[in-house]
Amino acid sequence: MMGRGWAVVALCLLVLLCACGTQEVGEEEDTPPATQEQASKPLDTSVIQGREGELDFAFSLEDWIAAYNVQYQEGMGEALLTPPETWSSLRFATAPHSQQETVFYEFLADERMFNLPTMTVYVPQGGSCVQEITVNFDDHDYSDALYEFYQELCFYTVKTLRPEMEAEQIRELCQALDDVAYGELRLNKQRYGSDVVPVLLYHKDGVGFYSHFALGDYVRLCAIPVTQERLAEYAQQGTELRELP
Repeated sequence: MMGRGWAVVALCLLVLLCACGTQEVGEEEDTPPATQEQASKPLDTSVIQGREGELDFAFSLEDWIAAYNVQYQEGMGEALLTPPETWSSLRFATAPHSQQETVFYEFLADERMFNLPTMTVYVPQGGSCVQEITVNFDDHDYSDALYEFYQELCFYTVKTLRPEMEAEQIRELCQALDDVAYGELRLNKQRYGSDVVPVLLYHKDGVGFYSHFALGDYVRLCAIPVTQERLAEYAQQGTELRELP
């Protein structure tokens, strides 16, 4: 896996033929900058009951950025995610796992390169917790360098949420989810939106991971909070459940 500095230099050599995805329209949101104290704050991955029908992680966007950068810097020698006020943000009436108003915060490593893989953090409108985290890859602009950077973002997303997992276990998990994402493409015509049901979901201690890929959409690795009740609901809807070691 490559560091951000090397990756951006390498990716800048690519000829960018098109922007990634379709621009979505929403209302811009602002969020306060992360504080210095949050850099050493443990990430609280406990699951809390949010608004009606909604589960959330107890940590905030600022907590996520700080914890991710600790893991990324330990492995790559530098921080990756910038302060939250530099992320783009849009407000929508619903989200993939909520029927309530939600703000989508998106991180792009270089705003000049719209086909770079991105990270989206879903935050309840007016709240300080997190509904979901996705890493997003535009396969239409596929290149080895772009895909490697996507894999890197996925690896440290899992590592941040499950720091006890060994590196090889994380790589195997990400590969398994990637195989499902590409394997389901021909069958899955539903773009990533409300009431999405995972095909395969790995879980441990309230943290769930799954993937999604539909025609005309991004490849996504998704991390969501889960309870035993939510797992049972998914199982009834046909989701294959696997518990992480």
